Amino acid sequence: MIKATRKDKKRVLEILTEAFWDDPHILWFTGQGSNKKKGIETMMSHAFEMAITRGEVYLSNDKDAIAIWRNSSKTVVNINTFWENLKFLYHFGFKKVKAIAALERSVKQWYPKNTPFYYLYIIGTSKKSRGKGLSSLLMNPILKEADDQDIPVYLETANSQNLAIYNKKGFDNYKEISVSGDNPITLYLMKREPKLPKT
Repeated sequence: MIKATRKDKKRVLEILTEAFWDDPHILWFTGQGSNKKKGIETMMSHAFEMAITRGEVYLSNDKDAIAIWRNSSKTVVNINTFWENLKFLYHFGFKKVKAIAALERSVKQWYPKNTPFYYLYIIGTSKKSRGKGLSSLLMNPILKEADDQDIPVYLETANSQNLAIYNKKGFDNYKEISVSGDNPITLYLMKREPKLPKT
């Protein structure tokens, strides 16, 4: 895998818009209207800028899969992230942004407060490259790093079909949050404890 740069942003948005087109969590944000594509692109652009400064965006070598990681450090604030926040607010509006912020708070309360952890924020693969194991290739190095450092890994998903996939990677579902709205969802919070080396 390779670390993404801002030169890769266009490709990142292409992959993630395609990968999350029918994702329940994303549809809760965007709805199914004519602005759906712009909404997904706005969300993914925001996520990219929040992570790229800290070097937490990874691409597969063929640039057909993307993973965005976060950790427990504070958000970097710069001109790019400031601009992305403004675009996010402009597209979704104050009411929706307020609901999004409330959902984020309800999720974050289940994360460790004063200890480090890894957080898989987004992972997606282009349609033509699905089934090739690219997601595992992007996850495995970070999961090993987490094991080596004895640090847990967290993620959430609203797609119940993903649960078995993450179970195979060592994640357990530890909390479910029901989210109301025009497209109500259940958000599954998952955690992976660090794996001790075999002796």
